[in-house]
Order: sequence, then C-alpha cells, then structure tokens
Amino acid sequence: AHAPYKQIPCRTMIEVTAPSNDRRSLVVAQQDLQGHHRRTEHWALIILDPPPSHAADVFQLAGNMDTFHFEALRAPDVLKISELCGGYCVGDVAADAVEKLRGWLEEQRVVHYDRMWDCQDWLLEALWALKKERGWVAIDEGFTERGLREALREERELWERADDHYFERIFAQS
Repeated sequence: AHAPYKQIPCRTMIEVTAPSNDRRSLVVAQQDLQGHHRRTEHWALIILDPPPSHAADVFQLAGNMDTFHFEALRAPDVLKISELCGGYCVGDVAADAVEKLRGWLEEQRVVHYDRMWDCQDWLLEALWALKKERGWVAIDEGFTERGLREALREERELWERADDHYFERIFAQS
C-alpha cells in the first residue's frame, strides 16, 4: 500500500472562484513527454476557469531547442489535454489580470540552442519573477523548485497507478 496523498496546499477551486473572490488558480500542469534527452514531463502554466467549467487558459513554451516560442492556448476541457499527468497549484491571479499575465509571460526570456534549457526552466524562471509581483498575481510564499518537483513527481506516480491526479481531484469537488 502507499501513503495517503497530501492535501492540495493551495486554496481549493471552489474557494478560489467563489463570487466574493475574484481570483483564479495558477497551476503548473505536466504532460508525459517521450523521447526528450533529459526530461520526462512537459510543463505549462494553467489558469483554471470557475466551476463548473473545466476550461482553462494554457501558457507554455512550445517548439524545440531551435524553435522555442511562447504559446497561449484555450483548453475547453483540461481533463482532455493529451497525456496530462497531474499538476500543482502555485498561486493565483486576479480574474481581470489574465490578459496581463499572458502579455507578461510572452515577454519572458526564451533561450535557443541550449540543450540544458527547456520548458521547465522557462516556467521556473517565470514563477520566480512573478513571485516579485504584487497584487494582481500571487505565488505561494513557500514556493520552491524542490517542493514543486516533489509534488509533480507524486502526481506522476498517481497518474501511473491510475489514481486521481490534481485536476481529477479538483473537478471532482465541483
């Protein structure tokens, strides 16, 4: 048997999106990645819509080492994202600042032709920079790379065992 899964450290989806609260969850989502020279997961930043919707804005680094570029997508149902293997809530953003976040992320550094830099590095750099912002976006005070990687590793293990990962647990609450 395995140890019980830890509680989701961020506010639950219902708390984040209550009418009295104008904030949306910021979640690092991971997808299974095959054939990469050093990574087994692709990372993206997801902003969840209020329940009962399963829709979300997805912000990610797309392409390959020589073609990396920022990409913003609209996912009509997060649970239908191919090979989604979990996520971890890292903070929240004001509902009226989603476009501001999109523009802000689009301006983040993108590195080409470096085999040791990829979507995970891009996202971590963005989160560290966002942590310095105030008001419109909030990254959890206790956020660390180590904590994020550990939580996402646990999420992947749940996915591999066919247990509910973050998004499945969140949407089961709504």
